[in-house]
Amino acid sequence: MRLISFYFRVIICIADRDECREWGYCHQLCENTDGSYHCSCMTGYTLVDRSRCIAPNNSSLLLFFAHDHSVWRMTAQGHDLELVANTTGASGIDFHYSRNQLYWSDVKTRKVYMYKIIRFLIKSLL
Repeated sequence: MRLISFYFRVIICIADRDECREWGYCHQLCENTDGSYHCSCMTGYTLVDRSRCIAPNNSSLLLFFAHDHSVWRMTAQGHDLELVANTTGASGIDFHYSRNQLYWSDVKTRKVYMYKIIRFLIKSLL
């Protein structure tokens, strides 16, 4: 009886996933590391649960939202509801942080409007 031994060489290639390219891993800033990732927050925010960013002092936080014929502003606690603009069909709201400008599209006029947060001006963009 003859015993034959076999030696196998196993090579496993594991591709490193870039979690920062995928949505949902970090609220604000993401740094991809070898085999993992690291979340961080913008100035003024605090990292919670390794991935979420919160504003510890949200008393000055304002929420803007579009509701059909109007754009509204209120505090994070739901107080001080204020009309920003009357519209014909507001939709698709966005904010440009460095310019301090709020934008929304109006589906009925087919225009994009801008609201300057500091000066409280409303302009129609072409």
